[in-house]
Amino acid sequence: MSHIESTWRSVERIRSDSPVVHCITNTVAANFAANAVIAVGGSPIMASEGLEIDQVVKIASSFTVNIGTCSPTQIAAVEKALDNLPSGIPWVLDPVGVAATTYRQEVCQRLLKSYTPQVIKGNASEIISLAKCMNVWSPKETLQNRGVDSTVTTKAALPAARALAKKIGTVVAISGAIDFIVDSQRTVRICNGHPLMAAITASGCALTAVLGAFLANSTDIFWSTVHALSYFAVAGQLAAAEAEGTGSMHSKLLDYLYKTTYEQYYNTARPLFDLSLYLVTDPHLNLGRSTADIVKDAVEAGVTIVQLREKDCETGEFIQRALAVKKVCDAHNVPFVINDRVDVALAVDASGVHIGQGDIPVPLARKLLGENKIIGLSVSTDHELELSRKYEHLVDYIGVGPVNPTKTKTNAKKSVGLDGLRQRAADSDSLVVAIGGIKQEQVQEILEIDEVSGIAVVTAITMAEDVTAATKALLRK
Repeated sequence: MSHIESTWRSVERIRSDSPVVHCITNTVAANFAANAVIAVGGSPIMASEGLEIDQVVKIASSFTVNIGTCSPTQIAAVEKALDNLPSGIPWVLDPVGVAATTYRQEVCQRLLKSYTPQVIKGNASEIISLAKCMNVWSPKETLQNRGVDSTVTTKAALPAARALAKKIGTVVAISGAIDFIVDSQRTVRICNGHPLMAAITASGCALTAVLGAFLANSTDIFWSTVHALSYFAVAGQLAAAEAEGTGSMHSKLLDYLYKTTYEQYYNTARPLFDLSLYLVTDPHLNLGRSTADIVKDAVEAGVTIVQLREKDCETGEFIQRALAVKKVCDAHNVPFVINDRVDVALAVDASGVHIGQGDIPVPLARKLLGENKIIGLSVSTDHELELSRKYEHLVDYIGVGPVNPTKTKTNAKKSVGLDGLRQRAADSDSLVVAIGGIKQEQVQEILEIDEVSGIAVVTAITMAEDVTAATKALLRK
């Protein structure tokens, strides 16, 4: 089951269960946020009176906190709610406008020093400011203050988000033109949505409330957060296609949060995946074991995406091997891409392809595969990086390398080294996975590069006597 399919399972669960979502939000957003929760199938309760708050939290399945128009009375109610929140009930902090005033920063410091939210959701400026005021990360440049509006890209906030996630032990969602969801190990990017979403009041606040519905009764906070942001972005994209301006965008967004079908979501959603630990297979480097067996052990131990590379076999045999690996990956909800061959990817309904600069052109690959398949692109030189910029709206990630000299590819280009990896990752707006000859002792240094989302390996796993142990040793600490 793909992450797109599991997102739809979450939507169906909300529509079936109608979870109660307790929202303490700002006065500007309350009506729209409540209607958004109703539209996805939940049941909002917008209660912030301290005299009843201890009873309200006991009937809700999740709790969301938005400080957009915070006051001492409201924050006292939040703290009372958190003091009485039943065990296992998830809560979300939306630090609206935390960059704007010292008061909001003090409120967030107070809350986060006493309570741990399952999710922090904010725009890029809010996440950077929150990380700074919590003393877990400092921006290189002073942020421009525009109140509740973000002044930087979401990718610029990734280092701050990762620092928050690691220090606080939470999931951090950065919302914007491109959304990112991170925890201490994983990063997922969402490329759906539309600029009109940022042009209407309270769309971000409504997203926080909808996130509460997705977290209710969830068994996986990270992926439920991904599901919420993906569904909301797709609804916004579908709404914008019919909206005539900001006024109609409000109502159209609610309409599509309510009525989006599986077919509409499936055909519109860009792929959801985590690059943290990327296994590239090679049938000649398996120590006599089958590729499917190695993949099974690896994904069970923590590999997050698999690429099947078969350079020497006939198409029919390639398809048979691909089907065997796909069966394993599907069973563990791990994306599975094919190296180079779009025809094979289509034949087995793989999650996507990884192509080189000299392979099928990116626009043609996207046309053949559709919007909901993964496309990765190899990048080595500065010239290739520049070419990749033309396709950033079509490519889901770039593989930068080889980091070190490697013998797993006969036509491998000159190694870029850690400095070249760092420079190319910083210069790209795409997700970046490091690839090529990566040594065990380099793993943590590579993963500490802010713009790198994961590492891709071949022999570090396929040639290991103990695939499980080798895989676990490569995971982000």
